[in-house]
Amino acid sequence: MRLKALPLSISLSLVALLATTAASVLIVYRLNRLADEQLTANNTSDVAAIINGEAQHLLLFAQSLAGLQAASQEVTHDGFTTFSELALTGLDRQVTLEWVDANDTVRFVFPENDANLKTVGTSVKINTERITALKAAKLRHISTSTPPHMLRQGYPGFVLFHPVYKGNDYLGSAVVVVGLESFLSRAAETLYAKGLDGDVVANNITVPMGGTDIFTADGRHIINPVGDSEITTNPPTVPTSSIQSSKQISVADQVWIIRVFNTGQPIYLKQTVVYAFFALFVVAILGALMIALERRRRLLQAAYERERSTVSLISHQLRAPITEMAWIVEAFFDEHRLPQEMKEPVMDMHIIVRNAAKLIDDILNMSRIERGVLKISAAKIPLSDIVEDALKPLRSVAADKKIKFIVNVPTDIGVWVDRLKAAEALRNIVDNAIRYGPDGSDVEIYSQPGRPGIVELAVSDSGSGIPREARATIFDIKTENINQGGETHGAGLGLYLAKQFVKLMGGDIRFETSPNGTTFFISLLTDEPIEGKGK
Repeated sequence: MRLKALPLSISLSLVALLATTAASVLIVYRLNRLADEQLTANNTSDVAAIINGEAQHLLLFAQSLAGLQAASQEVTHDGFTTFSELALTGLDRQVTLEWVDANDTVRFVFPENDANLKTVGTSVKINTERITALKAAKLRHISTSTPPHMLRQGYPGFVLFHPVYKGNDYLGSAVVVVGLESFLSRAAETLYAKGLDGDVVANNITVPMGGTDIFTADGRHIINPVGDSEITTNPPTVPTSSIQSSKQISVADQVWIIRVFNTGQPIYLKQTVVYAFFALFVVAILGALMIALERRRRLLQAAYERERSTVSLISHQLRAPITEMAWIVEAFFDEHRLPQEMKEPVMDMHIIVRNAAKLIDDILNMSRIERGVLKISAAKIPLSDIVEDALKPLRSVAADKKIKFIVNVPTDIGVWVDRLKAAEALRNIVDNAIRYGPDGSDVEIYSQPGRPGIVELAVSDSGSGIPREARATIFDIKTENINQGGETHGAGLGLYLAKQFVKLMGGDIRFETSPNGTTFFISLLTDEPIEGKGK
């Protein structure tokens, strides 16, 4: 069977499922991104703490060297060298210590390698970054720093100055020259290990975390201590789609901005993609299941329709001969004086034929209800007439069990019903009361006011009540009726049809039961429903 257009309910369910999945993917994306942003911020704080710790350590070198020189009568080469050897022992950073005298000339350096010795005897004034920082240190009597720049040693770095005074006399400055590559190495290793990257921005100079190059604000590569720059094919850039975070630190009097960003695929994207694939897989499974269930439902519906049509056809075919048999049996009573010995068999035959005709009518009505083709022709009918129509065929049956009808229904109450269907609904309930009531008992039929526009018709018996386990399904179609005593009586269509007839007429049926009897209450409209007027 090919599945054609899906029902609207299933189509809407699939759309709702897809919409819910899309919304959940967006929520997961946002939550994962927030988690990644927080993780990046935490990593930024960690890296900033590492760089700040390194800077404070080197400032301590400068201050210690300055303190030593301030305590000395004269700064000598041997004294400077001895202190420097002790200070730098075990330090795996690219650091040079210098002593700049009161004339701003480099007097001593350590270590004394070829690159460092070139600066001995030169004036600090030849370098803009150095002289600016030195002037600030002398003026404010504080430690100062240059921004990152190309050192005279030939590699990127920065320089720390700490001035030395005796009283008001300026003796010189202790200087720490720091190579950026080694200075940033711990921070870079921390970032690279986590799949992150970053840079340092200070005074419009950008230094990638590796520390081997420095760039101007417009991305030009600085190539020498003079500050010459060139255009590069690979300027430092921050990926626009990455998560990034920044944090400020102070290196002496300079403000450095530490930036951390993700150059690879962020974790939140990976997690969201995994979730999206899983969610789509679940949606596909549920969609396939819903379509399979719909296909199965249609197959069952088709089979049910065939079965229902067959039942209806058979019932129609049986109705005519059963009706003819009923006429023949009734003719025996009307036109023949039957011998006494034949009366009882003919009476039994009459009951059997009548029950068969009733069963066929019930099956036909059930089929019409389920197919939605049962027609209701409502009009204003006296309630007492409905009661009389219902009781007339049952008086002989009640008489056989010596059951008496007690009727208390005013003649001036009218109800908006289909006369035949209302009478049949009441007849089915009264028949139920006769069936389960004890011999010689009474069945009461009376009316009482209900909600506005409603009258209730009650049928009360003194039977043994409805078993607790049967109450929830009392109005369902059953293959047999079972009373509290365990007796079974035919097909259970009577109460089902009564309920359906009354509901089609805008009413309802309820019941109250106890071991001393059961009362059914039929709610009927006293006037035409508003939506039915004028039609």
